[in-house]
Amino acid sequence: MALSRTGGAPSLWPDDLDPAGEVFAPGDPLGDAARGSKLAALYTAALADSDAAAVARPLGPPAAPLVDFVRGAWEVLEPDTPFLPNWHVDAVCAHLEAATRSYALTRLDQPDVDAWWRRPAIRDLLINIPPGFMKSLLGAVFWPAWVWTFLPGWRGLFCSYAIDLALRDSVKCRTLIESDWYRDTFRPTWALSGDQNVKSYFANSATGFRLCVSVGGRATGFRGHAIVVDDPLNANDTHSEVARAEARTWWDRSMSSRVNDKRTGARVVIMQRLHQEDLTGHLIARGGYQQLILPLEFEPARKAVTSIGWEDPRTEPGECLFPAMFPPEVIAQTQAELLDDYPGQYQQRPSAAEGGIFKRDWFRTYDTSPPKLHSVLLACDANVKATKKGSYAVVQLWGRVNADLFLLGQIRARLDFPALLDALRWASAYRVGAHQLAGAKLIEDKANGPAAIATLQRQLPGVIAVPVEVSKEARWRSASPYVRAGNVYLPGPGPAAAWVRACAGLVDAGTITPADNKPTWVQDFVDELATVPTAADDDQADTATMAILELAQPPKRGDGTPMQRQASRAAGAIAAME
Repeated sequence: MALSRTGGAPSLWPDDLDPAGEVFAPGDPLGDAARGSKLAALYTAALADSDAAAVARPLGPPAAPLVDFVRGAWEVLEPDTPFLPNWHVDAVCAHLEAATRSYALTRLDQPDVDAWWRRPAIRDLLINIPPGFMKSLLGAVFWPAWVWTFLPGWRGLFCSYAIDLALRDSVKCRTLIESDWYRDTFRPTWALSGDQNVKSYFANSATGFRLCVSVGGRATGFRGHAIVVDDPLNANDTHSEVARAEARTWWDRSMSSRVNDKRTGARVVIMQRLHQEDLTGHLIARGGYQQLILPLEFEPARKAVTSIGWEDPRTEPGECLFPAMFPPEVIAQTQAELLDDYPGQYQQRPSAAEGGIFKRDWFRTYDTSPPKLHSVLLACDANVKATKKGSYAVVQLWGRVNADLFLLGQIRARLDFPALLDALRWASAYRVGAHQLAGAKLIEDKANGPAAIATLQRQLPGVIAVPVEVSKEARWRSASPYVRAGNVYLPGPGPAAAWVRACAGLVDAGTITPADNKPTWVQDFVDELATVPTAADDDQADTATMAILELAQPPKRGDGTPMQRQASRAAGAIAAME
């Protein structure tokens, strides 16, 4: 299909379907789905010839490094704000340049490809950086405008959690490209297409384009040389499991495959960390992404070193990423304002190193069997879904001596319902110190809990349903003081290994797998409790909280049932927080 011309620049749409005015509705860049699909199909056909021609063009170097472009372009967009140079700008620019070079990965054997393109390239890039460090300007405004100075046929799809933010950056990028500084400095031989020059989408006469969508929006039929996501999740939705899942699903099913050529297409995610299950956490778990991590305060154990030969230049613990903008008093104020959210947003570690609601050093350990226990209790979070991505079922045994509480053992596995019942029966029959059995058996009254309760109450004494009437976080915070006071003990290496040996029978019976019977189970327990509420899983925390609240406050006459007392204590914790 030949490209038509409008006002001296080519139109990517045939005359009979040429859009007028704002083509893309907020939240749905293609407007009506049927019309959008037809337009996109015609657009794809129109660009087929130009793609073939682009492969034949020589690939020259950029006129200037991206970081120099940023310094010059800054005054165009921020004339009243002085530009403060800092090494993090150089780092982000170097990695975006590497992402640009993925365009030529299949042409490196051709003699007309400049040496600049032969430097290290990155196809899949994660940049984790605090808010306020120019990430949107660098990734969504300056970068695409710079690429067009030497590769005007380049096409990019840009996304953000909110269409307003995506449009904001699109307009800034277009403003920069249309500026006298840009035209006079780089003297482009192409022009913006008059009929594809709207807020959400603009194209040029060299067949390049910049399209923006929101997370969850549709870009069906559109493909680019790069897909760029700038903050896929609103910070206000950090603790929304639904919002996090929507962002991951949108990326997996809609956007991640929208590159022209999977051999050369770049996928770039730029964001502050918010949760262990945010898009960065999801992509890290899948593997294959190069990660540039820029925490505000340097942590030597997490020093970033990347494939292009870059490494974090800081050497001292706590050394600031941008001292001119974040002196110590500003960091202290930010920590006081964000509290538990500071490690994610500013340290790119969605949990404090020392822990959050539960601090790591609050837990004590025991290396020999605890003294004769006053009581032994079983607690269970009865999730049932024996699939690879299902929730974990957790069964824990706890004991109490005076004010001290002891975690005796834990079974954590993805179980079907019969296996859950087998695990509960086995734990109920487990004798602590060769004599004591669990008296009360607390099972959370949700998910498959009611079915397990109904079955086991006919078989075992002491099975108690624990209702869930308040939030997880309220329950965690109500249990936290007992851990902080040093009343909660976890098994040391000897008792932990003894528990693993005891559980070998469950492995032999096929109730749990060898991978479920981990020697590191105590450390995994601490890691989860130290990272709630941003932990990827919280089943161990839920179960431990149930047991701690029950054991720490023995029943008194007239206080009601155990589940009523637990709900009352959690409700009191919420009242104290408000």
